[in-house]
Amino acid sequence: MRSLTRGYLTAFATVGPLSFEDVLPRELISLEFARGAPAQDLSRSVRRELYGLPRLPAERPDVEVQAAILREEARALASAAPSLVDPVLDEEGWLVDGYAFVVDERFTREAATPVTPRSSVLLVASQAGG
Repeated sequence: MRSLTRGYLTAFATVGPLSFEDVLPRELISLEFARGAPAQDLSRSVRRELYGLPRLPAERPDVEVQAAILREEARALASAAPSLVDPVLDEEGWLVDGYAFVVDERFTREAATPVTPRSSVLLVASQAGG
């Protein structure tokens, strides 16, 4: 047992400086966001690219946002690009029917979905067909 522990510590020590994101599973980090910690304490401002239909009314390729959950992200999008309100976002800053977020390759319309600066977040039109 001692050699296993020593080997683990040696391997861990040789990796170099790590952040908590490198050490903790993403699910544990996301729990902190879901518990309602303030966005300003847990996230940094990040640039999110706009693709397809959402990019047209925004008339810009990307928007800078700071958010810990999707609802905050949607409100930040509405604030940064007011032309998204009505065609893409409602007056309260949430998705109108026909649009969804893709967070880390999963489609969702769940407002409480946690996001981090490392999250891949896309706002897409959820149209059937191809």
